[in-house]
Amino acid sequence: MKKVIFDVDGVLLSEERYFDVSALTVWEWLYSPYYMGLANDSGLPLHGDDAWIAAVRDRVWAGDTLLSWLKAHGINSNWEMVHAFLITVSWLMARQFREETGHLPPLSLKNRDEVKALGSLLADRAVPGAEEILLFWESHVESQVEGAALFACLRQAAGVEAGRKLPFMNLDSPFFRMHQLAFQQWYLGDEVFPEIMHEKVYGAPKEGVLQKENPLGDAGDIRNMLQQLRTAGFSLGIATGRGEKEVEIPFRFFGWYDELDPLYIATASDAEAVSSQYGNIPLGKPSPFLYLCAAYGKKPEKYEEYITRGRIQDNDEIYVIGDSYSDVLGARAAGARFIGVLTGLTGKAAAAMFEKEKEAYSENVLTAVREHILKRD
Repeated sequence: MKKVIFDVDGVLLSEERYFDVSALTVWEWLYSPYYMGLANDSGLPLHGDDAWIAAVRDRVWAGDTLLSWLKAHGINSNWEMVHAFLITVSWLMARQFREETGHLPPLSLKNRDEVKALGSLLADRAVPGAEEILLFWESHVESQVEGAALFACLRQAAGVEAGRKLPFMNLDSPFFRMHQLAFQQWYLGDEVFPEIMHEKVYGAPKEGVLQKENPLGDAGDIRNMLQQLRTAGFSLGIATGRGEKEVEIPFRFFGWYDELDPLYIATASDAEAVSSQYGNIPLGKPSPFLYLCAAYGKKPEKYEEYITRGRIQDNDEIYVIGDSYSDVLGARAAGARFIGVLTGLTGKAAAAMFEKEKEAYSENVLTAVREHILKRD
């Protein structure tokens, strides 16, 4: 079998809107009365135009410094990036509260009322800045730690300081689900959100960014590329940290969806659903699970094999095209051949990482396919 598996963000679609939404989710969580309602001393409001979104993102992610650090540790999902930020801020502020009062605030955080209650207790305190957040991460996460193990490090560090377990830091916690829904509402918008997520809208009105997605190349050229691969005998797959509909909707808009078989479109929705059936083990990137689903199909009878001992078969020629270290790790774990592109968060700077990892790379997805797979000038 010959197959090409594509990541989506940073390969086929720009990551910029996703990173914008991650910042907006954090901003709303910290400062909106619908969540923590903390004091906002930034001078930036809760809603605004594109310039406001850029300012919020710069403030939250410190010029993408924090995003780059998480990416370098194999964190590919924006939901997980938001989680890393919010659990760290929540703990740092709770720790400050204990220093001032002698006891910790309630940290169950199983519902919005408990999030608001924590915000009320912490309302007069400054929100930790990027330097303090990064210091906590670097102090407790060793350089070789990757993927879900990062959260285990943060959870253990905070738990030791707290003197007890802090379940809200878990990736399968109600806390995670709450900010995941907030993220989805920002991304999908109020009109689409209830249909896809089967939840009521919450908080201030949101337009969504589904219609503002940007392809990383001419959409027609990318469709032609997919067709050329199929003509050359390659089947196609997708392995992404996006949810199912966040792939389907823009892919249909750009004319790509009909070139793919949904059985081989593996998304964060699949990882989340299957994880819940197997003890909530992490199956998102850099786990090989999504790559194996994209290679051999989303077949429930195969899931246990994918999870426990799955690898690309030796006689199969399977390529993964990705933009990040997480993609390198996932492709390597699955036994696939990897090709990097320089259209992700760090742009051309990713070349140094690909060279260090001894992986092939190209300027963008079109040149990657042409130079390394179809081998055309």
